[in-house]
Amino acid sequence: MKRTPFVLVKDEDITRRVSPNMELVNDLLMNRIKPATLSIGRYVEGRHPLLTRLALGLLRKKLDKLNHKYSPVTAARKSSSVTRPTAFSCTAFRSRFAVQPGVLPKRRKSKC
Repeated sequence: MKRTPFVLVKDEDITRRVSPNMELVNDLLMNRIKPATLSIGRYVEGRHPLLTRLALGLLRKKLDKLNHKYSPVTAARKSSSVTRPTAFSCTAFRSRFAVQPGVLPKRRKSKC
């Protein structure tokens, strides 16, 4: 940090304010979006089975990664593990060379 042209202005822990939002997002994903995508997938598979198999074959890795990331088993494993809980922080920096409001920069004398 000493070698960079930035100065720490504020470092604040925002975990208390962010945690309820993360729980809301998780609830939305598990109880609304996942069931909707599964029912749409069943509908499309019934109407266009060949296209569905092709799309699932092409997107298999991505879908497996999303399913693993947002599955309730993975979330339960994360919450019951011994590791530290997720912490969120907000850090603000400003340049050391930035002009402060209301302060005029010093004028340099010309060498001519």
